[in-house]
Amino acid sequence: MSQEDSMTPVRLNIYNVNRLLTLVLLILTIGTAIYILKLCYTYELSSLRIALTGRSNQCSDQDDSTKINSPPTILLSDTKYKSVKHYHSRTLQFSKEFHCGKLFEADEMEQERAMLFTKLHQNQFQTLAESIVPSMLSDCPAFKEIRGYRLDSGQQEEEEFPLAYIILVHRDFEHLERLLRALYRPQHTFCIHVDAKASEHLKKAVSLLVGCFKNMALASEAHTIIYAHISRLAADITCMKDLLELDSKWKYVINYAATEFPLRTNLETVKILKSLNGKNDIHESYKARIKDRFKSEYSVINGKMTASKVTMAPPPYNLTITKGQAYNSFTREFVEWVLTEQIPRDFFTWSEKTYSPDEHYWGTLNNLYHNQFLNTPGGFQGEPDKKGYITKFISWQYRNARHKCQGQIIHSICVFSSLDLPTIMVQMHLAANKFDLTYDPIAYACIEELHTNKTLANVPLNRAFYKNLHFVKYTVGHK
Repeated sequence: MSQEDSMTPVRLNIYNVNRLLTLVLLILTIGTAIYILKLCYTYELSSLRIALTGRSNQCSDQDDSTKINSPPTILLSDTKYKSVKHYHSRTLQFSKEFHCGKLFEADEMEQERAMLFTKLHQNQFQTLAESIVPSMLSDCPAFKEIRGYRLDSGQQEEEEFPLAYIILVHRDFEHLERLLRALYRPQHTFCIHVDAKASEHLKKAVSLLVGCFKNMALASEAHTIIYAHISRLAADITCMKDLLELDSKWKYVINYAATEFPLRTNLETVKILKSLNGKNDIHESYKARIKDRFKSEYSVINGKMTASKVTMAPPPYNLTITKGQAYNSFTREFVEWVLTEQIPRDFFTWSEKTYSPDEHYWGTLNNLYHNQFLNTPGGFQGEPDKKGYITKFISWQYRNARHKCQGQIIHSICVFSSLDLPTIMVQMHLAANKFDLTYDPIAYACIEELHTNKTLANVPLNRAFYKNLHFVKYTVGHK
């Protein structure tokens, strides 16, 4: 056999291997193309880019949805407004990348897309850096114009029913600013409390923001907030004092954490509060009260509330302690009563040594069923556990929770994800607690978009629901 003949099988083998490799490469190419086409069908292209690269180009300043109708004195094309426009565009990013309507309708494909995105970017979401806020707020009128603050009073009904708001913030300027933008009307009054232990950058940023508005003020005293400590309640009371001094016209005050967001528009909120006929919406539950919280004296040890072996003295005036919530809707008359009468003052002093007094102080003072002698303005005379409560939707995650949390749970409270949106949407409360832009910015963006759309569309309100609330209709002797 010649040497050439002996090489023929080797050449054939190499040829076959090359053909096989070419075929495999072709199959892989076709498979990849099909996979990408499927992704394109399943995902919007802009979101596909983010899912595959982990990066997103910021929305263009020329996008139709971010165009600003500015007064002639403000040339928003100037480069000095670039940081504000960039921030404004970024706040709209996720409501553009994802279909909020489908998420509210529990569309499985859109939910899967949102879940994939948040999973891929877990612990990577960032909020606005406070260090750039000074440049953004160098021109207050331009900032308000670009961000779309409502500088009109709205309808006559809104103008004639001014409100007050307390907002507590300890981190993330962006949470506060976006909440303020949703709540803001020129007839309202705002008190902002910044935790004394917050960063200096945050304190400066909030101070500059507050300085842009005549109807807004920083709390006259900054408290160092400790979880379950009286400091949380003290911050609200400080702001209540400030609000009474700032304005004499507001009808109700609602206290917020910066991580909450309204579910009702301003007009809806006004209509709802007017429907309460001068009653406070303060959460009350006698059966759920936790006696261990006021059996022993508590104090702060190593930054945490810790029970001692010292037995608590009985509540002053033999008050019956009632479980409640920290967040409520208070009438002006109630606030004046709390700040001027001796009983609320003495009760506050007694509560300083209890655990989480913000969750029993308000409920106890509003409970006229067990504490009839109080004569609390706007108080409830019926059984506390039948009262009802519509100020905040908080998804508590105890055993047998009413709503299963699809997000993460912190201190037994659900931090909402985009999968919680269908549950949130059907709630009748004024606001929801809580959201976290660093955990799921999609959920936040969609709630924000819903609020904006409802404000613009002036969606009719089911006012009968609120007029027929048990504590609104209740009269003495009614079961």
